[in-house]
Amino acid sequence: MALRCFGPLPQSKKCGLSPDQARATFDLTGPIPASPAQASLHFTPAEARPGQSVTVTGWAPLTNIIGQPYGYQLQWGTASDPQVAAIHQSLTGQLSGHFRVPAYVGLNPTSAGRVVLTLSYMFLGHPTHTAAPGAKVLPPIATLAPTPFRVLPSLRWAAVRSLPVRLTAAPAPLALTSPSDVAVASHVLVVGAPGALKAVPLVGIRSEAARLGYPVEGGSPGVGSVKTLAAFPSSLFVAVGTSLPQYGGGPPIFSSPFYSTNAGASWHAAPIPAGMAFGDFAGYRAEGGRMYALWEKGAATATEVTANGGATWAAAPLACPNTGPCLVLGAGPTAYEGMGTPLLQDIWRQTAAHHWVVSAQDEISTAPLQLVGLANGTALRIDAGTAYPVELTTNSGRTWQSIALPTPPQDQGAGWVYQTLLMLPNGALLGSVVSPTGAAAWELLPPGAAQWHAVPASVLPPSATGLTPARGRLWWYTTGGGMSSAAPAIASVPLGSL
Repeated sequence: MALRCFGPLPQSKKCGLSPDQARATFDLTGPIPASPAQASLHFTPAEARPGQSVTVTGWAPLTNIIGQPYGYQLQWGTASDPQVAAIHQSLTGQLSGHFRVPAYVGLNPTSAGRVVLTLSYMFLGHPTHTAAPGAKVLPPIATLAPTPFRVLPSLRWAAVRSLPVRLTAAPAPLALTSPSDVAVASHVLVVGAPGALKAVPLVGIRSEAARLGYPVEGGSPGVGSVKTLAAFPSSLFVAVGTSLPQYGGGPPIFSSPFYSTNAGASWHAAPIPAGMAFGDFAGYRAEGGRMYALWEKGAATATEVTANGGATWAAAPLACPNTGPCLVLGAGPTAYEGMGTPLLQDIWRQTAAHHWVVSAQDEISTAPLQLVGLANGTALRIDAGTAYPVELTTNSGRTWQSIALPTPPQDQGAGWVYQTLLMLPNGALLGSVVSPTGAAAWELLPPGAAQWHAVPASVLPPSATGLTPARGRLWWYTTGGGMSSAAPAIASVPLGSL
């Protein structure tokens, strides 16, 4: 056994290539278990469609060990194709992991048929490979256990003919209540009828946040999201960015919950469940005329609910939707940790024992994540920011598979090019498609259609953001919204005009 990189090294010596600094003998006693004759891989299932998850098991020789073996990468097809998963390895050489069948290989949609997957391992710092000064030499790569796998044909958009019965989005850029009240999430929060929006005072949020030890830094509190209940037009439920005083407004930035029962005249912090802290809030969810406050700390979750617009709260589990499969937008990110840390949104499904478990996770981006319950009991997950922009589950979220969309006219072989994808109440997809020149245009894909149809810019401007279907119209920001401090203005068109 030898130690390297333990004490000071000459500047000319790299740690991994330095000589041993200490050495001792170690006697390995028997019996030594017999190893398999050669590396092997096993896939369950042995065939799947793009977007479906596949479990990987097998055995291979041990890789470098620092506490645990480094493990291998799973190589798709040839060396020029992507690596699709990191495969973990135990100290006995057993392999474990999973991968999702890619929707694209490079810029091309994944073809159905046979593909060979291999284990790949790169020997970093390999001492036997030297080169002339200044020459760049790639480390040697070992490939093991070539194993066939069969890709099944992707499901096509034309096969999705069931109408939506439930549309939810995270984050929801506009909160529209029936018949005419509008609440807009921005650094300015306004309510009222379109064209007559009135600013909501947020001063009470600052004092409540300070009282709980999560101060609001800077000027007006930054409202990240807002929820409303149609039956309680004076109730507002907002998530506001806060921090800890010792960090002076720096990360972590928490998404902290406040609510008002009088249109913003006064504000209160949402009740904190036992065992949780104010920084463990994971999002508001409106369900069945009630507002739920979700909390998450590690693997533990808790839920508080109000059935009267915030007048009273009680601990209660999140309810299944009244329509569609029992799938909901679950816990969202409790805080932004900085340094590009991804913000993840859970989708929860309910088990036969009535427990909520994670069905899928999506990274929150500028494109909204939409969960769509369909009339036939299936559901869609729509997220333009991923390589699987539309996914379908037919078993209440236990598994998902990708839906292949027709190629939009602006694509020209550039892979997935959607800035925004949104399902409308009639089952059509509305997409903001970016051409190779960078120009954006709105396209509409009706249910069962084989091709996209252009939406005239005179109907929907290419710059429209925060799209929200409600009350038979499509609404969007024309100014403000997002991180703007200006009072937002909104516009709308009838859904039938698209």
